[in-house]
Amino acid sequence: FVDAAQNDADIALVLAGAEGDGSSDVVQALDEVGQVRSRIYRLGPVTEAKRNALVTFARALCYVSHHEGEGLPVLEAQGLGIPVVIGDDSAVAETSGGAAISCDPADVSSIGGALRTAVNDEAKRAELKASGRQNAARFTPERFLDDMTDIYRQATNR
Repeated sequence: FVDAAQNDADIALVLAGAEGDGSSDVVQALDEVGQVRSRIYRLGPVTEAKRNALVTFARALCYVSHHEGEGLPVLEAQGLGIPVVIGDDSAVAETSGGAAISCDPADVSSIGGALRTAVNDEAKRAELKASGRQNAARFTPERFLDDMTDIYRQATNR
């Protein structure tokens, strides 16, 4: 974020969610970012309504993680036309359907470059908005139900 924010005065970072492993490292890193610290907001746990508002008004979603679940935040953002940045060593790459910018989650320069692209490259943003919405549309409740039905049929040999 710092790398991207030094070149863009309009960018801010919003950290939402409960603290977990590595939270003390995040706090320490935040204390070391210098002038851009005033554009970093730590909200802690948020309600679903607040989370929805945050995603709706986001310029990009940065979901760079070594340990994550199924990638539901990625799909939610894509469904809203929000460009997404993901780690290239993540299982979320499959969920994102190739409609995200990948970066090395261990390299801040790589993350910063991916964020700058997601926020400032209008052609790439338009591409990601369209391909992201198309990808998110693959994950409908009806499709989930059909897939689960098929799994149960295969498991019971029916």
